[in-house]
Amino acid sequence: MYTKKIILLLILTFLAIPFVFGQDLACQYKDNQSYQVEELRYYLGDKYLMDGKPEIVEISRTLDDDGGIFKVYNPFSVKVNVSIDYTIYIAGISPKLKTVNSEIAPEQYTKIDVLLGDSQIKNAEIKEVISPILESKLEKVTKQKEICKLCSGSICLDDGASCSKNIECGSGLCVRGLCSGSKVCYNNDCKCSEKEVQCADNSKCVKKNSLNVGSRPICSFEECKTKYINATTGLCSKSAEQVEKDRTFWVIAIIVIVGVSGFTGLLLYLKFKTKNSLAETELIAKKMEAKKIKLIAVETEIKLMEETRKREKEAPKNLKKIEDDLKHKKLELEELTKKAKILENVKDKEKEGIKRLQKINDDIDAKKLEIAKTNERFIETERIKNKEKESIDELKKLKLETEGLAKKIEEDTKKITAPHPDPQANNKLVVINPYLGGYKCFYDEKLDLKDYPTSKLLHIWVWKKANGRKPRPGYHIHHKDGNKYNNDSSNLEEIEGEKHYKLHANNNLFF
Repeated sequence: MYTKKIILLLILTFLAIPFVFGQDLACQYKDNQSYQVEELRYYLGDKYLMDGKPEIVEISRTLDDDGGIFKVYNPFSVKVNVSIDYTIYIAGISPKLKTVNSEIAPEQYTKIDVLLGDSQIKNAEIKEVISPILESKLEKVTKQKEICKLCSGSICLDDGASCSKNIECGSGLCVRGLCSGSKVCYNNDCKCSEKEVQCADNSKCVKKNSLNVGSRPICSFEECKTKYINATTGLCSKSAEQVEKDRTFWVIAIIVIVGVSGFTGLLLYLKFKTKNSLAETELIAKKMEAKKIKLIAVETEIKLMEETRKREKEAPKNLKKIEDDLKHKKLELEELTKKAKILENVKDKEKEGIKRLQKINDDIDAKKLEIAKTNERFIETERIKNKEKESIDELKKLKLETEGLAKKIEEDTKKITAPHPDPQANNKLVVINPYLGGYKCFYDEKLDLKDYPTSKLLHIWVWKKANGRKPRPGYHIHHKDGNKYNNDSSNLEEIEGEKHYKLHANNNLFF
C-alpha cells in the first residue's frame, strides 16, 4: 500500500540521520552545536504527546521454545494498533521478512506472541502506529550535537598531547611541551632529565648541583652543591654537620702540623748537641789525617805532573775530537728541542680538536633529537588532518545520500497525493491523504493535506449517501475486503469501534 511505502521511506530517512550527526568524537574537549531534523510527532487533538512513541522493550522466547514474544510499551493515553516487521533466520535457509499486527493498551506493556519453531528473530522494529484519534505530523525539530572544540581554527589538543602554546590546548595550558588540565605538568610528571629535579609543585624542572653557597634556589635543596638550604635566609649554605666536619678537619690539621714541627725541632737539637761533644775528638783526628793527606797529596801531585806531561803531548788531537763531538751533540740537541716543541704544539692542538669534536657531536645529537621530535609532531599532525579530511568526505557523501532520499520521498509523496477524478465520487477530484490513514478524501485546494477534517473522507460520504444517515456514535465504517480504496457501497458496513479494532488486529487488515 502507498501508506506503507511513505512511512517506510520516512523511517529510512530517520535511520540515515544518526550516521550523519551521531559519529563518536575522539576528542577530549567538546562544544554543543544546534541542528534541525524532521521528526514524526503524535498529537491528541492539539496536544503534543511528549512521552515518545510505542517501542519494543524486550524480545524473548516462549517456555516451550517454539515461539517468540515481543514486549511492547505504549506511552500514549489511548490504545493504538502497531505493525511490527521482523526477520527470521534458519540455518541453511535465506532470511524471511515477516509482519505481525496487534492492539496495544494505553500506558501499558503488551506481549505479542509469534510462531518461530527453530528460527531466530533479528532486526525487529515497529513500522507503523495506527489510531483513529491520533494525528501524526512530520515536523522540523531543533536538536543539539557534540562537536570537537576548536582552538585558533584547529581541533583543540587533548591533555597529554605535545604543544608549544597555551592556545593550542583545550585546557588553555601548555606546561613543558605537553597540554595539561592544570598549571602543573601533565600527570604530575615534568619528564625531567637525570641531571634535573622536579619541583614540589610539579610545574618545572631545575638543574641539580648547580648553585654555590649564598645562591638562592628556585624550588629544591638538590640545586645546591651542599644539598642544604638555610631555613632563615632561604639561600644555599652548609648544614651544621658540614660546618662541624670542616671545623674538626682544620683542628686535626693544626694539631698534626704543630706535633710534626715540635718533633722535628727536638731531633735537630739532639743532633746539634751530639756534634759538639764529638767535635774536639774529630779535630785531633782530622789534623793527623790532614798530615797523611798532605803526604799523599804530594805523592799524587808528582804523579799528576808526570801524567800531565804525557797528556800535553796528546792534547791537541783529543781537543779537536772533543770539539767535533760537542758541535755534533749541540746540533742534535737543537733538532730534538725543535721536535719537542712541535710535538707539544701538536698535542695541544689535538686536545683542542678533541674538545671541538666532542662539542660538535653533542650539538649533532641535540639536533637529531630535535628533528626526531619535529618529525613525530609532523606525522601526528598529518594523521589528524587525513582523519579529519576522511570524516568530512564521509559527511558530504552521507549528506548527498540523505538529500537524494528526501527528494525522492517528496516526489513519491507528490505522485501519491496528486488529486484525480474518482467514479465512486461522481468523478469529483479526490486525493489520498497520508495524514488521515491513507484514505481517499474529497480534494480541497484551499487546505493542506494535514488540515483535512474527517468529514472529507470519501468512504464515509459514500456510505451516508447509500444509507441516508450518518454513522451512529461509537461506530466505524469498515471496508469488508480490507481494501481502503474500494469505496463501493456494497463493500462498506457500519460496525462497532471496538470490534473494528480487533478485526484489523487479528486479520492484518487496513482501516
